[in-house]
Amino acid sequence: MGIREGTAVMVLALALTACESGFSEADIEQTKQSIRSEYEKRPGLTVVDVQMIKESPTKLTGFVKIKPKGLPKSSGTLGEILKSCSATWGKNGQYIWRCE
Repeated sequence: MGIREGTAVMVLALALTACESGFSEADIEQTKQSIRSEYEKRPGLTVVDVQMIKESPTKLTGFVKIKPKGLPKSSGTLGEILKSCSATWGKNGQYIWRCE
């Protein structure tokens, strides 16, 4: 895992059951949870939403929506930040995701 200039990257090892076929629905949910967990670790941020869709068997695209903690409810969507995300399945049963 590395963080450079506001970019989060995560590599996860997965079970070999679906290794050759790419992302399963469970893998997609695991990716979304991994993204959410990574951004929730950052002080001062609240994760509003994470969405990922299968673009191809080996590629996901989507976004994470975050906002600074402590904004008044009356601010609505003001202050929310949308970061585009992607995930790529590797031949070795691992995938990598990135949000920027």
